[in-house]
Amino acid sequence: MPRALMRRPELAEHLTFVWSAFWRLQADRAIGFGVFGPIRWTAIHAYAERYGITDLDEYERLERLVGLMDGEWRKMMDKKGADR
Repeated sequence: MPRALMRRPELAEHLTFVWSAFWRLQADRAIGFGVFGPIRWTAIHAYAERYGITDLDEYERLERLVGLMDGEWRKMMDKKGADR
């Protein structure tokens, strides 16, 4: 097994929904000139609606966590682009 997979942290069960949402929403971003834009708010909203998230606190939590993960992912992608 690759070293990175052996060292990866375990995801807490209560975060699996958000983790899955983040990866499923990857296609819902603007991409141009080698730059990745953020996941669109409308995509997060549609995802929440699709999965029955009607509680405002739950929705805001999903939006915030996906946004934070997306920001870190874009930083990583920017760094990879700069390393080329």
